Amino acid sequence: MSQQRVQYVKPVRDAEAEAWLQEEIADQQRRYASIVAEQAANTAQREIWYSQFLEIIQTRGFYVTGDVRRLVSKEELPPKPDRPDAMRVVW
Repeated sequence: MSQQRVQYVKPVRDAEAEAWLQEEIADQQRRYASIVAEQAANTAQREIWYSQFLEIIQTRGFYVTGDVRRLVSKEELPPKPDRPDAMRVVW
């Protein structure tokens, strides 16, 4: 005996709600595209920031707690991923 469940039934959406939904989806896609473009244009600067950060945590360290600092050795640093999207921010 097959039982029809409420979650399997898609509610009917009126035309006004559907139009609003499509407008919102298009707006979000435009915003997403502009964010991706901005992040892609900023990749070279982010590479510089990334290398500066690694240098700082190796030379000056970071605060573990209160005024206790810890240096990070070169061996502890994770290797940079060897793939085209390694510096990608927005997924």
